[in-house]
Amino acid sequence: MEEKRQLAMQLGATHTIDPFNEETHKVVKKLAGGGVHYAFEALGKTQTIEQTWKLIRPTGEAIIVGVANLKEQVELSVGGLLAEYSIKGSVYGSCNPREYLPQLVDYYKKGDLKLDEMITNRIALEDINEAFAALGRSEGARTVIEFD
Repeated sequence: MEEKRQLAMQLGATHTIDPFNEETHKVVKKLAGGGVHYAFEALGKTQTIEQTWKLIRPTGEAIIVGVANLKEQVELSVGGLLAEYSIKGSVYGSCNPREYLPQLVDYYKKGDLKLDEMITNRIALEDINEAFAALGRSEGARTVIEFD
């Protein structure tokens, strides 16, 4: 989504890719000189999990954050195993919340973590169905429910 790519650039991304008009893994490998050390998948789709595997360089890690249908299977090339690729899941960033949440709050207070800029819509609870419909259409970055 063009809107999301523009937001990513505003929040500090150095490059964005239109996956509908560019071959993502080829562009990333060219930009990163053979692939990236770490690639994160956050959509929870088998297609993007498989794509994430293709983005990493030898000894790189594919980190799967998104939750796909647990009954689905992914196909990974054996060549990646021989190149010492690794893949792992991550639940809540695999962190200790007591340790890291205060750090995240500090980053936010200093302006280093731009959460406000990620909010594209604020709604009342009674508008939740429209928010889910917008999510299904991939509209906006983050919606926040505000309670009166």
